[in-house]
Amino acid sequence: MIDERYELMMLIWRLKGKCVFSRQDSDFQKKLAAHFAEFMKHTTVRYAKYLYWIKGISNNAVFGYAMHLTKKDGEFTLVPNLSLLDRSWKGNSPEKFITKLNRFYKDSNFTEFFESNKEFYETTSREFYETAYKHVDIKWFGKYIDISDMCCILSPSTSVANFGAAVAKPGGKTVYAGMAVNPKVSTWTIVHEYCHSFANDIAKKWYAENAEFKRMCDESVDKKVQPLYASGLIMGFEYVTRAYEKLYWQEHGDDIEPMFAAEIKQGFKYIKNIYSMIETYNDKEQFSTAKASTV
Repeated sequence: MIDERYELMMLIWRLKGKCVFSRQDSDFQKKLAAHFAEFMKHTTVRYAKYLYWIKGISNNAVFGYAMHLTKKDGEFTLVPNLSLLDRSWKGNSPEKFITKLNRFYKDSNFTEFFESNKEFYETTSREFYETAYKHVDIKWFGKYIDISDMCCILSPSTSVANFGAAVAKPGGKTVYAGMAVNPKVSTWTIVHEYCHSFANDIAKKWYAENAEFKRMCDESVDKKVQPLYASGLIMGFEYVTRAYEKLYWQEHGDDIEPMFAAEIKQGFKYIKNIYSMIETYNDKEQFSTAKASTV
């Protein structure tokens, strides 16, 4: 479950400092930071600082960019279709960064470090699967996305950040959930990130076309309470995702009223309204389970 592309991207962002990827909460993260400390002033790391602080490349965009990479003959290239690449890359030349990424990859000899930790990666992946991933009802998502195109990426390089991303392909898209390694990562977190893969599209449409939905999202923006969700649209992504997440648990026999109360405390004061909207939307759309398959 551990992917070299994401580990490489996060290492570059770790070395630039002051972000969710730069923490040292585990022995492996301390080992990683010490091993590559000499590359903190590498030209690629300096460029990553520029992209983050000046151009506004988001943390979520780091994961999404990694999933848009493919490796051949020891070098990375971008996949042909970048239509689902995080919007913060637009205007920031994702093609330009690939050259710098490959230079860092070669100069740091990252592949040697990655290969030398394969046993640790395998053990970590098995533990994550047994404690969390195998308990996810993957077939439930077949009403909304093609479950044969769902992929979970686990990263021991970070302990606080979980992300969702999608990569366009002929006839559809591959959906990724990027998970941090920490004791709190659970089945709930995985369900949340997978829900983003279809909920974001719904939220984007509603935000553009539904004035009441837009109002609720805009009114919920509070950088003191939820600093990561700093715009109405991003709040919309979270609202619809969290609503579908509650639907998942409700359809698996859980009491979701305490979940609503917890969301309201976290600043999502209209979560019950949004939940009602997705219930109506589901009935209207009559989602088919035809795409469900065994994984």
